[in-house]
Amino acid sequence: MGVVGQWFFLAFLVIRAKAAQQVPDVHRCRRCKDCQITNSGGSVSNDDIVLASIPSDASSGSFGPAIFGRRWDLIPSCQQCQGCSTRLESIKAGFKLYNKTFALEPPMSSSSTYVFQATTDALPPGQRAVVKVFCVPPSDDPWSLLSAVNRIQACSARAYKRTQLVLALYHIGQDCGMTDLLPKMWVANVTGVIPTGETSGRVISWLGLWAQRVQGLSLRSFLSTRQLPPQLVMDTMHHKLNSTQVVLAAIFDLLTSQRDGHTKNIFIQEDGQIKLIDIEDALGLQWTYWGINSVLIPTTKRHEATRRLKGRERLTQLLDYRCQLAGSSKILGTNYPPAVSQCLTKIASKTVAEVKEYYQIPNLFQARTLKTRAQDMLTKGFEWTYLYGEPRNYPGAFMHLRSPPSPPLCCKFEWHEDSGVECSHPPENPSF
Repeated sequence: MGVVGQWFFLAFLVIRAKAAQQVPDVHRCRRCKDCQITNSGGSVSNDDIVLASIPSDASSGSFGPAIFGRRWDLIPSCQQCQGCSTRLESIKAGFKLYNKTFALEPPMSSSSTYVFQATTDALPPGQRAVVKVFCVPPSDDPWSLLSAVNRIQACSARAYKRTQLVLALYHIGQDCGMTDLLPKMWVANVTGVIPTGETSGRVISWLGLWAQRVQGLSLRSFLSTRQLPPQLVMDTMHHKLNSTQVVLAAIFDLLTSQRDGHTKNIFIQEDGQIKLIDIEDALGLQWTYWGINSVLIPTTKRHEATRRLKGRERLTQLLDYRCQLAGSSKILGTNYPPAVSQCLTKIASKTVAEVKEYYQIPNLFQARTLKTRAQDMLTKGFEWTYLYGEPRNYPGAFMHLRSPPSPPLCCKFEWHEDSGVECSHPPENPSF
C-alpha cells in the first residue's frame, strides 16, 4: 500500500471513529437514558395560547406514536441521544406556600396517559408548565407494539377529541370573563424521554396538552393538611377567599355541565384566588343522562356531601356560591357579571352548528348542550337551570338530583381546641 493509500485508509478510520462517537438523534432510539436538549419544548406564540387551538396540520393520529412502517426490532436503545425539545420531570418536587414546603399530589392518570412538569419559553421566566401526554404504549417490544396498533390509533383519536373539548372549554371561559379562573392551555409537540418508572427512557415525540402549572394547594389538601394552623386556614377562607371567583366558578361549572367538580380539582392560592383544573369531563362527554356533579352546584351529589364533612373540611361549605353573593337575596337569578351576560347572549344567539364551529367543539351533541345551558341561564336564571335545565341527573342515574336544594350553611366558623371547627352562629339560611 502506497503513501496515498495509507492516508486514505487513515482518513477512513478517523471518519468511522467520529461516526461511532456521534450522538444519535432521539428518533433513532427506542429508549434513551440521556437526551440532549437542542430545541425549545412547548413553544408557541402568545397568540396561539390565547386562541387555544390544535395545530392546523394535526390529525387524529397526532396524539400518539407513529409506529407504522418502522422496524422497531431494529431500533436500538441508546445511552445518549440528541434532538429532544423537552426535559420531562416527574411531578413530585415540593413547592413553597406560606413559607412551608408541600409535596405535590401525584396526578391522576390512566395506564397510557402520563403527566409531567416541564419548562417552556411559552411562559414567563420562572413559571413551569404541566404537560399531559396521551397514548404511551404499554411496552416498546416490537410484537406488543404491532398488536397494539389499533388501540393506539383509537387512543389518539379519543385524545384528539378530548383535547379539542378542553380547548373549547378554555375558550368559553375566556369569552365569559373567566380568564383568571383557568390556567393557560395550549397544544404543542413534546419530544423527550420518560424520566422514571418502568417506562423510563421511553421516547416521546408527538403532541401533548400543555397548561400553566397552578401554584397553590388543592382545596382538599389545603383544608386537611396539618402543616397549616387552623386559624390561618379559616382566615383564608373567611377573609381572603375571592368571592367573585367562587361565583364565576359556579357559573362555569353549570354552563359547561362539569361532572368532576370535586375539591381536588379546585386549587386555592395564598391570596385567596382559586383555579379550576381537569375540566375535560363536561358537556355530556360520557353519559347523556348524567348532567352535572360539582361541589359548587347545589342539588348535586358532591355538593350535598359537603354538609356531612367534619373538622376543617367543613369550611368547604363556604364554596356555596350563595354564601359569596353580595347583598341579602342570596339568589343569583339572571344577575350575572356583564361579561357573562354578553357571553351567554352570544352563545344563545347562534345555531347549534355555529356554536360547534365557533368553539371547535367535537360534536353537535356537546354544542347543543352548551347552547341549551346558555339559553336557560339567560332567560330562566341560574337556580332554575340547575334545578330543571337539561342535561339533568335523572332518577336512576348514579348521580341523583336533590330538589328542592338544601339551604346553604353560611357560617362564621371558629376554632376550638376541644371540639375543632364550629359554627359561631346559626347558619344563614336565606329564602330560596
